[in-house]
Amino acid sequence: MKHAPKFTESSGNVFADLGVPNADEEMAKVDLAFEIRFLNALGRDVEIIVKPKPKSREAATLRVIRHTGRSRAGRATAP
Repeated sequence: MKHAPKFTESSGNVFADLGVPNADEEMAKVDLAFEIRFLNALGRDVEIIVKPKPKSREAATLRVIRHTGRSRAGRATAP
């Protein structure tokens, strides 16, 4: 008689499942790397700039800017 295989359902974070320290941070790195590979496969350049935060601001920030490829040249707004 064959036994059913034993398994444990994943939490969605393999690093947490394996007991890796800082599992959320490690998963975020994997997610970011995946997004970069995916964008490159779609023919997109990816630029990442890391710089010190201003001393006047308490927390660091993350900003993602997506370029649509549309030129805004020639568009004017009324005063």
